[in-house]
Amino acid sequence: MSSQLPIQISEWQFENIGFDMPKDKAMAINAFIEEIFSEHLYWWCQVATQTKGRYKGYDNAILQFAQKHNITIDEDISFDGLKKKEFRQRKLIEQKTRKTEQPIVKPDTVTDANKLKKRLIHLRHYINKTQNGLVENKKTATAKLKAYNQEKATIEKILFE
Repeated sequence: MSSQLPIQISEWQFENIGFDMPKDKAMAINAFIEEIFSEHLYWWCQVATQTKGRYKGYDNAILQFAQKHNITIDEDISFDGLKKKEFRQRKLIEQKTRKTEQPIVKPDTVTDANKLKKRLIHLRHYINKTQNGLVENKKTATAKLKAYNQEKATIEKILFE
């Protein structure tokens, strides 16, 4: 799958300095795009396989992901290649969450549970806002998003298990 990635530089810079992208920077951009692709594939599969009433299995989720993103299986990438990408990303995320997981403590009182519920509502609102691009500082929002998703998962475990 080949696509173009527009890079914007000022006219002054182009005329006076020129434009040359060193190989290591091009590789860094490629690695970054690969990482975003893998994360997006992972989250797509998580939503497709864990949403109640819509269980499709990983194979169907991966096929739908490919269809949605105009990826031609066996021409752009093999089905097994996509499957391995998703699996590796899932294992990487599971490994990261295991390292940072804190022991789950059940709330002692109704007040504690209510505080957790309010925090959960706040987290869900912020996550939705971030995913829909409705935040001012996107760099900060992206960093917060990972931590907030993790905190949300922990609170949901405490409240709903």
